[in-house]
Amino acid sequence: MVSTSLDIMRGIWEGPSHSGNMDCSQMEQFSRCSLKHRSLQPCSAMVGGTPPQVSAFGSASCRGTLPVYHSFLAAFIPSPQFRCISLTCCPAEMLDKAVGLGAVTVLGVLEQAYFSLQVIYARRKYKVSPPTISGPAGFERIFRAQANCSEYFPIFITVMWTSGVFFSQGLSSVCGLLYLYGRLRYFWGYAESAEGRLAPLYFSAQVLWVLIGFSAVGVFLSFCQVYLDVDLLQEFCSLCFSQLLLWY
Repeated sequence: MVSTSLDIMRGIWEGPSHSGNMDCSQMEQFSRCSLKHRSLQPCSAMVGGTPPQVSAFGSASCRGTLPVYHSFLAAFIPSPQFRCISLTCCPAEMLDKAVGLGAVTVLGVLEQAYFSLQVIYARRKYKVSPPTISGPAGFERIFRAQANCSEYFPIFITVMWTSGVFFSQGLSSVCGLLYLYGRLRYFWGYAESAEGRLAPLYFSAQVLWVLIGFSAVGVFLSFCQVYLDVDLLQEFCSLCFSQLLLWY
């Protein structure tokens, strides 16, 4: 089924004349196969039916019960092997591998919302109306803590996802949780006193640097494997294993 659909799609783009023109009969056949894969309508190409005839110039009349737009409709119909999100169909196993990163991302967004609410409460408590950003020391500490966390949040999300995709989802998710915990302690400490922010700030910065290191290593290893056809991690493990054998 998959190979048939891929062959049909390849024909749609290339065409019998290699002109890149879309063939209506090929599109119709792909529509039938796609809908059959999702248990909506029988596919003549898979049950022994005769595929539509195509001329040498890649042209054919659109005959049949399925219109051409069914091929586009098939892209939005869920199937057992795929989970459709918005306009993109992602394999289920790919989503499973990113569930940890997604959970940490949602927690991070909720934490940012909590920080913003604290600023609103501080404005009401100290009677500081927008757009004023100066006032009593207690308000300014809370405002600055929220601003600092918001400034670093895009960097954190970027390096956590890069590390999770190219290095390790488990380690990246754990580091993400540690970073969010450090930022929460930073906010609470800064709200109490300026000195209370220092220890959590250093902790979250160290976690962020670890994620940056994981991201750099993961991207470098993936680059070598994809473009240079060299698996450095496997080579390193083989070298270490051989050295252990010689040592023993």
